[in-house]
Amino acid sequence: MLPEPDDDRATPAPAPASGDGRGADLAREILAQAKR
Repeated sequence: MLPEPDDDRATPAPAPASGDGRGADLAREILAQAKR
């Protein structure tokens, strides 16, 4: 299975259901840094 570029961008590879909170936190940090 080859992940499409668009799909990969929409959803990161390492995103387990149990670690949803951590993923969201990481995304928030990345977004905050990108906004700077």
